[in-house]
Amino acid sequence: MPSSKLLSSSKVVISINDAIKEWLAHICANFKEVFVPSHGYAGIDIDPKKVHIAIKSWIDDLDKHAAYHRLDPNSYKVASHLMFSMAKTKPIFRMIPNLTSNYTEYCNNSVFANAYDWVNELFAFELGLYLFSRDISEVDDETAAAFIYLLCFRDVNPKHLFLTLEQLDKRISAEETVVALYEKRQEST
Repeated sequence: MPSSKLLSSSKVVISINDAIKEWLAHICANFKEVFVPSHGYAGIDIDPKKVHIAIKSWIDDLDKHAAYHRLDPNSYKVASHLMFSMAKTKPIFRMIPNLTSNYTEYCNNSVFANAYDWVNELFAFELGLYLFSRDISEVDDETAAAFIYLLCFRDVNPKHLFLTLEQLDKRISAEETVVALYEKRQEST
């Protein structure tokens, strides 16, 4: 598993090319082994070239941030920059068998199935959660849908995502504390 701590004193810990190869392999494997089966998708694939572009952009942005601020970015900044890059490059595509060049054939309901509408944004959101040790199962459906909508339809930047992710993580932590206290109280009675 690749390290999410890519930077140290504004210098990339491992060479850029090694980091890109490591993250490229991890993201593509995660897509095929975890993401696709867990959501029941079929007929989609990921374009390694677009993932490469997203990772390069992500690492470059974090390197610039570390150089300018002279400190390492925290996990929320790392996650927000990756989410932003992945959502913008849209590396996941739908494979459509027997597609002809006829536009009217392309524009049918089976091609535009709802489950596939925001697959890139969902994948970007799940990768962002992964970077600060969270899972999509910890996020309620309404919040996940709001993030996906934000990534797809709003003019969002990594700074905005950083602040939103930090608040989400704090909310999840608070909910976990409340649940733990409740369970502890139930055990004592």
